[in-house]
Amino acid sequence: GKSFSGYFQDWFYADYIHESNSSFSFDLVDPSINYIDLLNKAKQSKPTFVHVRLGDYLNFPEIYTILPEYYFLDSLNFLNSNGNSEIWLFTENFNQTKKYYPELVKKADKVIDKGGGLSDLESFKLLSTATKLVASNSTFSMWAAWFINKNGFSAVVPIGFGTKDPGYQLADERWDRYDLETRVIIPGSKLS
Repeated sequence: GKSFSGYFQDWFYADYIHESNSSFSFDLVDPSINYIDLLNKAKQSKPTFVHVRLGDYLNFPEIYTILPEYYFLDSLNFLNSNGNSEIWLFTENFNQTKKYYPELVKKADKVIDKGGGLSDLESFKLLSTATKLVASNSTFSMWAAWFINKNGFSAVVPIGFGTKDPGYQLADERWDRYDLETRVIIPGSKLS
């Protein structure tokens, strides 16, 4: 019954709401059949979700950098050390992703993009239900990572957010954080 508004690129807001209501979540009012089908399949197979952000980042290379493919591949190896998890790839544009991340696309068992029939909110809700997530340098998947961590599951996030400003970071100690320079994953801590 409460409404919050503000600058939501800071975890303070979600953490504050979570502290006052640990069941903080959101529901879809009228989910599509496609969403319900994918959610049920995800609950059964517990895939590792990967979110790729390209889109407008490609239009502003002087401001944003895209993540190297090794970030995604190393993070998948870390989360799937047993090697038996399906990989579901979330992206806005499959063709762009195939161009920049060919090895990642080869590993994907399922690709969910704008052509897949899900709304942006349905894609986000599905992404936030993961038990394992490799997030991109995007608030879309970083917010999904917040929900995943809140639910006691694992997310890997890049330490650098992908801007030319090295001081700008959204990753904090709650997640497993990937250092892009050393290619080391620093273990995180879960929300209590």
